[in-house]
Amino acid sequence: MHFSESLVSALAIAGLFLFLTGASAEAMSSSQAAGLRKRIAASKKKTPAKKRDTRKPVRETGTKERIDVATLSARNLVGRIYDQTRGADGGRNYDAGQIVCVDVPRLALDDAGVSMADILLADARMHPGRYPRERSKDNLPGHPIFARRTRNWLRWARGNDRLLPPSATPKVGDVAFYGPYHIAYVSQVEPNGSYRVVENAPSTGVCMEQYDWMMALRGWKPSGFGRILPLPNKFTSLARRPKDIEPREIPEKYRLDLKHSDHPGMNLIAELYDKKLGREPLARSRISWRLASRNETPTGVVNPSGTARVAWSRSKSDGTASKV
Repeated sequence: MHFSESLVSALAIAGLFLFLTGASAEAMSSSQAAGLRKRIAASKKKTPAKKRDTRKPVRETGTKERIDVATLSARNLVGRIYDQTRGADGGRNYDAGQIVCVDVPRLALDDAGVSMADILLADARMHPGRYPRERSKDNLPGHPIFARRTRNWLRWARGNDRLLPPSATPKVGDVAFYGPYHIAYVSQVEPNGSYRVVENAPSTGVCMEQYDWMMALRGWKPSGFGRILPLPNKFTSLARRPKDIEPREIPEKYRLDLKHSDHPGMNLIAELYDKKLGREPLARSRISWRLASRNETPTGVVNPSGTARVAWSRSKSDGTASKV
C-alpha cells in the first residue's frame, strides 16, 4: 500500500513536470512565431525610394575667378565721379553714384564675393587693439565708413602679413597703397613689372585706369601693396559666390589704351620712367617706328616733382649726335 502511494505521487509529479515544460515550450513557440510573422510582414512592405537630390553641387570658387570678376568690376567703375565731400554729406553723393578712392577696390572685391566690411569686422574682433578709435572717436568696426577708410585696409594688410614693400612687383587683384589715405586697384601687370591701377582721386575728378608712371608724374608713389586674395584661412568662411557681371562700355575719353597708343609723347615718358626704375622698356610700336625712321634717340629725366625733360638727338653720318 505504501509502495503504491509513492508510485502515484511520483507519477503525479512527473505529469505535472511534463505539463509545465510543454506549456513553456508552446509559449516560446508562439512568441517566436509572432516575431517571425512580424519580420515577414515587414519584409513585404516596399521600402520607399530615396528622393533624388536635384540641387546643384556647391563648387568652391577659385582665386583666379574672384580676381577676374574683381578686375572686371573695377574697370566698370571707370568714369564714376569722385565724391569731393568724402562722405561728409551724409552719403547723399554716394547714393547718387559718386565714390571715393577706397570704393574702387571695395566694390570690386564685393562683386567677387569678398566683403572687406565683414573681413575688417572679424579682424577687429580678433584683434581689438589693431584699430584705434582715432580723434574722431568713430573708427569703430560697426561704423558705416569703417571699411571705407584706407588706413584700416593698411592695418589689416600689415597685421595679417599681406603687406608687400613698394619695391615688389604686384599682381592683378592687389591693392596699391599710397600712404595711409589713398588706395587703388591693380588691374594689369606687364612682363617688365610695370602695372596699371584703377584709381579715383580728387585731382582726376573721375575714376580712371592709370599706368604706374602716370601716377608717379602726379606725385603718387606706392608705399606698398596689399595682397587681399587669396584670403587667409581664418577669413575664407566669410567669402561668398562671385556675382555675374557684364563688362560695361567705357567712353573713349577714358580709354587708356587709345590714349597711350595714339600719343607718342606718352610712350616716350613711359620708356623714360621704365629706365629710371631699371626696368626693360616695353616694345611700343608707334614710338619705336618713329625713332627708327628718323634715326633719333630720346634722352631725358623724370623729376621727383613729376615734370619731364626730353631732348632728341639725331645721329650724324660721322657718328656724332646733334640735338633737334
